[in-house]
Amino acid sequence: MESHLNENERSNGNKRYGKGQKTIKISSGKVTIETPQDRQSTFNPQIIKKRETILADNLAPQIIGLYGRGMSLHDITTHIKEM
Repeated sequence: MESHLNENERSNGNKRYGKGQKTIKISSGKVTIETPQDRQSTFNPQIIKKRETILADNLAPQIIGLYGRGMSLHDITTHIKEM
């Protein structure tokens, strides 16, 4: 979200707009996560994309573990890209 809301976006009136909730299906059931939002709805999450409701089986345990440890979505994205 930080890189998305650059100076150009902010000058066009776009800014943070809280967080939304999303329920995703994983192999062991359903999990609800929070995703950041912006006023103009132009932010596209990278790990779990918009309208995506099923998480790949191999990523589910890793993402949930990192999220449970308090890592931000940005940190989790960076960690997964490095794998």
